[in-house]
Parts: sequence; structure tokens; C-alpha cells
Amino acid sequence: MNAWEGAKVLDGKDPIAAELVLGPSRAAVLLVNSFDGLAARGSGEAELRYWRKRNLFTEGPVEVMDPVVVDGVEMQHARGSSAVDLVDWFVYAIDDLTVEVLFFLPLDFSEEEREEYIGQVMATLEFE
Repeated sequence: MNAWEGAKVLDGKDPIAAELVLGPSRAAVLLVNSFDGLAARGSGEAELRYWRKRNLFTEGPVEVMDPVVVDGVEMQHARGSSAVDLVDWFVYAIDDLTVEVLFFLPLDFSEEEREEYIGQVMATLEFE
């Protein structure tokens, strides 16, 4: 997976983070996390249900979006918001692997801008 051109990547321990500064107090942020096993003990759908109830990134209701296919696998997708960002969360979970991808994009982004920023990153995601 690649982040946006010009993004600062903080590659340390999980999660891996990337930030693209868009202006004063505005940024696009990406977090990628993978781990062995299933956090919610089940499937991607179970992970989605678990995240909707217990994530620390959003305030208020979380909307379940249509799943997306990335590199031939179906990823569950949910969206919520925080005080300053719209949060898009994607998860792939099967057998002994869970991969989470989180996007924090400005609330004032249009749907087209959001899809463009997310698409630029997700198009580079490869599962080995």
C-alpha cells in the first residue's frame, strides 16, 4: 500500500500512519493496522459490528456502507465522524488475519473528494 504523494509516513509499530497536510488545521490521515487473528472472533461482518460499537475514533452513529472489493477481496466499510474529521474504516478479516484501513478526512470534503483520496490509496493495496 502507498500513501498520498507528499504525505509524511510514520512507519514504526502498528499502526502505520501517514499524514498529508492540506492547509492550516486541515489534513488527510491514513492509519493501517494488521494483526494475526480476529479481534471480534468471527468474520469481517463480525469485525464491523464490533467496531461500530467500540471504536474510539467516532462520535455518534456509525453508518454501515457497501462493502468494497480491493485486490480481489471484499472489505467491510463503515463511516462515522469526529469533531473535525469524517472517518472511513475498512476491514478485511478471515481465518487468522485482520487488516484495518482508516481514513480521517476533513468534514468539508465533498463525496467526490473523499472518494478520490480514498481511491488513490486503496488502489495500491495488495494482499499477499
